[in-house]
Amino acid sequence: MSTSISKHLNSRQLIGLRKIGDILAPGDGEFPSFSNLACEREVDRVLDCMPMQDVSDLKMLLSVVSFVPFFWLKWKLHAVEWMWERGIPIGSLGRMIRLGFRGLVYSLYYSGGKPYEVMGYNVGVYLGDQKKH
Repeated sequence: MSTSISKHLNSRQLIGLRKIGDILAPGDGEFPSFSNLACEREVDRVLDCMPMQDVSDLKMLLSVVSFVPFFWLKWKLHAVEWMWERGIPIGSLGRMIRLGFRGLVYSLYYSGGKPYEVMGYNVGVYLGDQKKH
C-alpha cells in the first residue's frame, strides 16, 4: 500500500509544488497559505486531465524548483510578474511557465472551501420566488 500523496508526483516534486504554491498563494490576514491548506493533496485531480507530455515537463520543472532556494525563486517569480504587468517581453517559455504555475496553483487553492469562506462567497440557488404547493 502506497502512502504517497500523488500517483504522479514524488516527494521532491511535491516540495517544488508547495514552494510555488506558497509564493503565489502565501496567505495573509484570514487567508491560509497554499501549504497550510495542503492543496497538494488534490494535485492528481488536475494532473489526471493533463496530457502526459505536459505532466512529464511539469515533473521535471518541479524537481528543479525543489532545489532552488525559496527566496531566489520568490524573487524570480515576482520579477516575471513585474515584467508581465509592464508589458516587458519575457519570452514564450517565461509566459508558459507563468501561466502553467498560476493555473495549477490557483486551481488547487480555490478548489477547496476555505478561501471562499473567507471571502464570504457562497454559491446557492434562490428559491424564494417559487410557489409552494
